[in-house]
Amino acid sequence: MSVEQDLLGQIGALNARLAPGELGPVGAVIGPNRIQPELDLAAAQCVFLAPGVGEQGATPADVAAVFAACPDRVMPSASRSLLTAGPDMGRLRDAVAALATEFRAALPG
Repeated sequence: MSVEQDLLGQIGALNARLAPGELGPVGAVIGPNRIQPELDLAAAQCVFLAPGVGEQGATPADVAAVFAACPDRVMPSASRSLLTAGPDMGRLRDAVAALATEFRAALPG
């Protein structure tokens, strides 16, 4: 078992004790890159932060692929790529809207 999977298992066990039958209060940060072997993300019963979208190379499609088992529990972060659109508020709004459209197309529901 990988270190990552062991940690996810420990998070899942802790969340099961702290919030039985619900998503727990302990989350994890997982980069939305191709993970080999795939991790059992759903077992952690948590919310995930997925940094690295945009400037750091990950795409909404990468996020959708990595978090396919739990797409409703991922919070992607694209702060660097969005900051490159600023400080002009119009360009920043357009960049946020474009990225939101990409995520709506990539992630179900």
